[in-house]
Amino acid sequence: MGLYPVFLTITLPDRFHPSSKNYDSTLSVRDGVRHLSDSWRSFRNLKVFSQIKKKTGHNPIYLKVIEPHKSGVPHVHVMLFLPKNFILVMKQIFKRHFSRDGASKYAQDFKYTWSNTSGGAVAYLLKYINKTFKNALEDKMTMEAYYFARHRIIRFTCSRVLVPLYIHRKIKHDPRFRDFLRCTDYYHSGVLYSVFNKRFVLFIDDPNEADQAIYAKNPMIDDLFKKSKTRVPDRIVKHREDSRVPIFIDGQKSSFVFQHKRIFEPVIPVYDFSDWRLLEYYRALDPDLCDFNHFVNVRNLCASRGLIDSDPVLTHQLFGVNDYKFLCSIS
Repeated sequence: MGLYPVFLTITLPDRFHPSSKNYDSTLSVRDGVRHLSDSWRSFRNLKVFSQIKKKTGHNPIYLKVIEPHKSGVPHVHVMLFLPKNFILVMKQIFKRHFSRDGASKYAQDFKYTWSNTSGGAVAYLLKYINKTFKNALEDKMTMEAYYFARHRIIRFTCSRVLVPLYIHRKIKHDPRFRDFLRCTDYYHSGVLYSVFNKRFVLFIDDPNEADQAIYAKNPMIDDLFKKSKTRVPDRIVKHREDSRVPIFIDGQKSSFVFQHKRIFEPVIPVYDFSDWRLLEYYRALDPDLCDFNHFVNVRNLCASRGLIDSDPVLTHQLFGVNDYKFLCSIS
């Protein structure tokens, strides 16, 4: 592809550093990460990146990792791949852009020579990648890993220029697709693509012939695998019957006891009933079975609303159901 690696270091302005006299104590680690992301995004939107895309046919390729200083303040390392004639131009633009951001120009680094580095740019980059993934092999969490988990920081990211890894991993068994950059060219030219929710990877070898299925996920095997993962209970527990004991207070169901626990149900007072509900409730009451005082109170409420043709009855004038029936017969 004719690209050369450039290693960038981007730091935060003085207001993020506790050792600075301009330190702002209200700024958190998340604020610093957000500021670094915004700065990197604004840098990638500069005109020089459009010129690189016009020359190479795609956006610049980069790998980005976030690292903390000893003080806990985050900074960013970026491995950026550029055409050779853009390196010095990018260096000037890089220094000028991030010095405007408020950070010291001496705190930013732009490295593009690798003569004294053992292993070159690849070894320089792998040092940071190894620090990212080595914690997965350890049972205990290091302070560095806790730092990224505590502040919810995605430590390692990269550009979306190359072919997706989920495609390359499925077809790299074929000698034609072992070269990652060649697969990227196939992918961007449209002759290599994925369909049906990533179940098939197809390749157009000859436009006059049908597309070749380089990878095909077997749906039958997939369904059998899912069925084998179905969890079978260790023991069969007999379903317990719902033993609910209703409780009536003042003629209304107020709560019930379930397995020695009282579970309250919402109770609407009678005087909050609508006219239709109150009349239906009154007609369903039997003075011989329910609380007599409650029955008289409901009847008086219906009479006061004009739902029944009767005058209110004072309960202290009644001694029982018989007195009530006698009073109703003469009224």
